[in-house]
Amino acid sequence: GPLLQSWAAALGRPTPRSSPYTLYAASNLGSLAALVAYPTIVEPYLPVVASPSASTALSWFSQGVLWTCGYGLFVALMFGCAVAVARAPAATTHTAAPDDGLPRAAPTWRQRLMWCVLAFAPSSAMLGTAQALTTDVAAVPLLFIVPLALYLLTLVLAFWGRIHIPPRASFLAAAVLTMATCAMGWILPRQSPAIDIALHLASLTAWALCCHGRLADRRPAASQLTDYYLWIALGGALGGVFNGLLAPLLFTSVAEYPIVLTLAALLGPPRPARTASRERRALALDLLLPLAMAALVFGLHAAWKTDSADDILLRVRVEAALALGLALTTLGRPVRCAAALAVLFISSRALSLLGDGETLYAERTFFGTLRVKEVEGVSFIPQGGPHAGQVVRLPLRHLFHGTTMHGTQLPRAGLSLQPAGYYHRSGPIGNVFQMLEGTSLTDEVGFVGLGAGACAAYAKPGQRFSFYELDPAVIRIARNPAYFTYLRDSPGTVRTISGDGRLRLGLEPDGHFGLLVIDAFSSDAVPMHLLTREALALYLRKVQSGGVVAFHLSSEFFDLLPVVAEIANALGVPGLAWIDAAMTPEQIVTGKQPSRWAVIAAAPAALQRFASTPGWRPLPSFRRPGGDRHLLWTDLQASPFAALR
Repeated sequence: GPLLQSWAAALGRPTPRSSPYTLYAASNLGSLAALVAYPTIVEPYLPVVASPSASTALSWFSQGVLWTCGYGLFVALMFGCAVAVARAPAATTHTAAPDDGLPRAAPTWRQRLMWCVLAFAPSSAMLGTAQALTTDVAAVPLLFIVPLALYLLTLVLAFWGRIHIPPRASFLAAAVLTMATCAMGWILPRQSPAIDIALHLASLTAWALCCHGRLADRRPAASQLTDYYLWIALGGALGGVFNGLLAPLLFTSVAEYPIVLTLAALLGPPRPARTASRERRALALDLLLPLAMAALVFGLHAAWKTDSADDILLRVRVEAALALGLALTTLGRPVRCAAALAVLFISSRALSLLGDGETLYAERTFFGTLRVKEVEGVSFIPQGGPHAGQVVRLPLRHLFHGTTMHGTQLPRAGLSLQPAGYYHRSGPIGNVFQMLEGTSLTDEVGFVGLGAGACAAYAKPGQRFSFYELDPAVIRIARNPAYFTYLRDSPGTVRTISGDGRLRLGLEPDGHFGLLVIDAFSSDAVPMHLLTREALALYLRKVQSGGVVAFHLSSEFFDLLPVVAEIANALGVPGLAWIDAAMTPEQIVTGKQPSRWAVIAAAPAALQRFASTPGWRPLPSFRRPGGDRHLLWTDLQASPFAALR
């Protein structure tokens, strides 16, 4: 990119409206087009490489062929540009246009540092927004594409040269949107994800426009553009290092997101110079006003004592409105605005946690945030026993990955070894173990995905259950009896294996398991390599003759039953599925969650034992009429868009 812009500057006489920096906007526009086109056009219709079994006229065309042709075109165009520069008259090459209106002196270290910081802030904010949305707001699949697309779009707008973005206007818009985002999340936590998502994305766009606009305004003459792009690239890379490598080590939540937005506020356009005495008073107010704002909000919270749900909601809304109103008075000065934003973020986080159950443990890993929380269960009145006639609550302990629940246990004595959540004995997986009870198929059982380890409660003495889990932190949590006791108290032998489930299963001997449970699909996290035609063929090899493969397919955003139906149809193997949505009051009290399951076997006889349970339906009934090739996921071609609800 910088090389082509340098050549363009050498061949022409750039002006503010005809600048080599316009090519930087064009390159980001190309990145934006590729980002949108790949998951929507390329991935659904083209395999990675040509399939030898395909019989269509274009069976030879694949992503590999497309890439090769595109790269060949790129090489040809680059060669043409090089020839054009080499053949240009010497008088026009390597000269800088005197009328480009840009600073020609070598940049100072202060300027370089500012370039780096102005590139760092939006890069980190983009990554933080994507992480915060999928962790704290809603685990919407492929949502990370939208922040990245908006980030690229702001680069295009800032460097196109035909649209000037007033720095102060973009700063004010960004600050107001960020304050509104924080207040909205404070008032309606997880109740209006669409509004939250829109506000987060609008805030990111405004901050990126603010920083990228100031970055474009500080661009040097074409003779210095290589230095300029080096520092921009360094800033963007540091944003990735901070969010991707340092933040998981330093924080147990997505704390880097509010931190970088506060930093971005500090980068706002400076106010006009004032006298020394007025500036000292302004600096004092920069500190005192946010502190007074925090004292007022927390003082109101401490003074307004109530147990009424309606009064609590009213109090939270008053607190948020008061904090937002006070924060809006700080927009005139970047330092004061940044301090107010910090107070808003801290207050929102601290007060929203009150009454939201007890967080027993929190950890941040490469794969996201993990939390163990204990909450009050549903209240009920027993009809008999020592608590007859009394209002009773059974506490529930949950394992969360972001906003997605991955396991539940009843910590009360006598109930802790009852599988809860998606694995309730009255649910599909409970029926699977019931139907296989007394056979040798449960002597050796494998699970891809551990969660809290609820399925270990189904083990009997002499049986061995093997859990394959990608995230070592999940294994540590499930094995810690201070949080969950399924693994410790299981009557059978339980082993946990860290690593990718498909790769680890590939190392086991064929016919090793009687039952194999694939339980790695939930919310937006769909590891597609575990749900392809080749993966199912591997699973069927690893189970005994007459063995069963069970898939847990509960997902808020994906309908995975048609995907499994297409794969089973392609392999010619039978299957059944059960959508378990109805629950009795007793099941709700004991922590049951709705779930979707499918069972597949190599031979129809292996599934005959499930015919007595009304919940199971033939898997082919979930296929779309005439089938859908986009739902036939393979190792060469799979598109998550096809399975979106």
